[in-house]
Amino acid sequence: MDINNSNRYLMYIPHGINSEIFFPIDKDIHTAEYARLLELKSQIFANKGEPEFVVLYNNRNIRRKLVTNVILAFNKFVQELPKEKQEKAVLILHTAPVDENGTDLPAVVSALTPKCNVVFSASRVAPNDLNALYNLSDVVMSMSNAEGFGLATAEGLMSGRMIIATVTGGLQDQMRFEDENGKWINFDAEFQTNHRGKYKKCGEWAIPLFPDAISLTGSIPTPYIYESYVDWPKGSEALHKVYNIPKEERIRIGIKAREWMLSEESGMSSINMAQRFITGIDKTFKDWKPRKRFALYKI
Repeated sequence: MDINNSNRYLMYIPHGINSEIFFPIDKDIHTAEYARLLELKSQIFANKGEPEFVVLYNNRNIRRKLVTNVILAFNKFVQELPKEKQEKAVLILHTAPVDENGTDLPAVVSALTPKCNVVFSASRVAPNDLNALYNLSDVVMSMSNAEGFGLATAEGLMSGRMIIATVTGGLQDQMRFEDENGKWINFDAEFQTNHRGKYKKCGEWAIPLFPDAISLTGSIPTPYIYESYVDWPKGSEALHKVYNIPKEERIRIGIKAREWMLSEESGMSSINMAQRFITGIDKTFKDWKPRKRFALYKI
């Protein structure tokens, strides 16, 4: 997004995801990475059997991330599956199980979802192991009520995974909503957000969760910011949508998502991010005009 007038030049540069760190692991090509993936798989799913559908939550355990809504949505989704399929669905919570800025997640799981397969990945991991986590999953899910950009979902897309996310903040860019002419919508001063659902069509890799309630809040450092709340059963409906897509089709969609992340249009690869920085700096030097000199006089 470029904003030009006589007084300023602004250029939007989204986060860039390193495509050499986050990528779909091919067992025949990436033999070392695939071996590590199998090792992590045996650790994470110990005593859980062989899962058929894996949901990944990779965010902090803090209030605005609403991880408890993800847990409730997953629980409802599982209870609606055939009995023989319920134990084959797993939710991975890659986050701190207990955080003073969030809640006691093991207590939530024990009280509200005792029959669900919810596993914790609590330790910080190296980037290659994080890529393995994405590759173990079928979908990356975020129900945050506010999000500046959303690194987890972007990394998931680069790793070839579908996403489920609230239509808020920078998450909207990753969904690639289209206007009436099939073009990626451009947010500007006149149209700042699509959280009201003006545009519905988006990249097939995204299942958007349009907010049911929107409030304006803030703090002293951030005087005002919108918070978008999704009724958690919508998360369950979204999980069913992904679940009902055949595995091979989800893989195809994931590859398409990665291709888009690598494109100049999205600008969300690390290479594109660096190039946009260069372009912006070059233009700044080219168009820079010094302030008029002035003198101070003692009166």
